[in-house]
Amino acid sequence: MLAFTKKIIIALFILALFGAPAQAEEFHPVVAEYVSHEMIPCEHSDELIYCINDIYHYRYRIVESHSPMLAAGDVISALFTSSHHYPAFMEERFTYFLLMRHNDQWVIDDFLWSFIYRTSDNQFAECGCSLLEGRVDDPPQDLCQLATFQPRIQIDITHASAYGRAKYEENPAWAVNGNTALCTRGIYTKDLPKLFL
Repeated sequence: MLAFTKKIIIALFILALFGAPAQAEEFHPVVAEYVSHEMIPCEHSDELIYCINDIYHYRYRIVESHSPMLAAGDVISALFTSSHHYPAFMEERFTYFLLMRHNDQWVIDDFLWSFIYRTSDNQFAECGCSLLEGRVDDPPQDLCQLATFQPRIQIDITHASAYGRAKYEENPAWAVNGNTALCTRGIYTKDLPKLFL
């Protein structure tokens, strides 16, 4: 029961701004960038959002789509409960969403929510292999391997806290040299849909 309650609390809800209805079991992978957000009162609950305190209305712009129903440039709106503790978005960070249709609305499968980075050669990638964990019994070696990124993703951790720095130093996907974290293992987002579609 606790797990079910937690699932309701962190459920993510997206309003349909475009497109025609699709089968509920169809997945629609997209990479989206943060546009803006605002806090609004949580005045009611439904089967997708369980109100505790306030909720946040976020807007995202799709920058990479692997769905015939969604296109780069489309803007989607999302309501997040305050209990989910979403982190601040940095300009170089994007988000990999796996969308589904539910009663004519777009719904995020939050178990595939992940930070995505724009590489210096203008592609999109996740550093690490978390999107494969528990979903692919024997993932193809070429999807997540050393030196996937050329040129590789680099993050300045000059002002990172001890906890923030440890996240990079203890993660095998990153190699830390001084105040720079270098991504050496990861997955291009263009390679992910084949695993879930």
